[in-house]
Amino acid sequence: MARARHTGQSTVQVKLSESPGIKEGSMLEVRVDKGCVVMKARPPLGAGRVVGKGECEKVIRDLGEQRRNWG
Repeated sequence: MARARHTGQSTVQVKLSESPGIKEGSMLEVRVDKGCVVMKARPPLGAGRVVGKGECEKVIRDLGEQRRNWG
């Protein structure tokens, strides 16, 4: 059993979090498939390209706007 929090976070049982390939800090792909939530361990993301201050600030503004628009 897991509980969803108002922040969008949820906690899973220890048995699930000890599944092969999943450990503290693991990146997980989370999707809904036929009404079920599916989590799959993924390798960590690599570094992206270097961007300037203006582009970085735009990304931060865009993310803030998306966060405000979440239901």
